[in-house]
Amino acid sequence: PNDYVEVDQEVDVWVSDIRDDGKFGLTMVEGRTGGGRRPVDLTLFEVLDADEWLTGTVEGVMTFGAFVSVTLPDGSASASGLV
Repeated sequence: PNDYVEVDQEVDVWVSDIRDDGKFGLTMVEGRTGGGRRPVDLTLFEVLDADEWLTGTVEGVMTFGAFVSVTLPDGSASASGLV
């Protein structure tokens, strides 16, 4: 991940999955749609189309991926996910 993104870099992502446990996935890869933390209410993100891109900010980079924060276009909600 360090070869592609860095902390505070803005990236284009979209919500790839919203799960019943309150977690959701983000992806930067076209066609890729479809533990232990407190569940987050992401119902406001359900209105997004599967092909809608969001601008996100990289919050952290790990060996297994990057954590990206996104905000709905109207600014009504923000959340973080693993890309």
